[in-house]
Amino acid sequence: MLKSLSLHKKILLSNLLASFLFLSILTLIIYYSNEHLESQLLDIQVSSELENFKQKLNQSPNIKLPRTAHLSIYLNSRKNTDPLPEFIRTLSIGVHHEVRNAPNLYQITVEPYNNDIIYVLYDISDIESADNLLGLIIVSSWVLLFFMMVV
Repeated sequence: MLKSLSLHKKILLSNLLASFLFLSILTLIIYYSNEHLESQLLDIQVSSELENFKQKLNQSPNIKLPRTAHLSIYLNSRKNTDPLPEFIRTLSIGVHHEVRNAPNLYQITVEPYNNDIIYVLYDISDIESADNLLGLIIVSSWVLLFFMMVV
C-alpha cells in the first residue's frame, strides 16, 4: 500500500504520525506532571499543618483541635473524649490519599504522638474537581488538535 503512495503523501503521512506521537506524549507529560505536583503540594501542606499542630500541642496540651473549611485535626488519646469519625477509625499510620466520606474527599495523615494518634484531614474535594476539569480540558484539546491535524 505504501508503495502506491507518492513521496509527497508519504512525507505528509510521516509528519502526521510524528505529530500524533508528539501530541500524545506531550498530553501525558502535562497530565502526569500536574498529578505529581498536586500530590507533592498536598503532602507538604498536610505535613506542615501536622508539624504546626504538634508544636502548639507541646506548648499547650489542652489546645482546641482545629476545624476549618478544609482542615480538621483529631486526637485519639486517653485524655480527649471527642469521638473520632467512623471513616478514620480503621486507618493505619501513614498518609492516605483520596479517602472518600461522601460527599467529601480527603487526604489524611495518621501519625503517632506520645502514646496518642493524630489524624490530619485535609479536604481535597475542590482540588479534585479542578483536577477533573483540567483532565477534561487536556483530553478535549488533544482531540481538537488531532482533528485539526487530520483535516
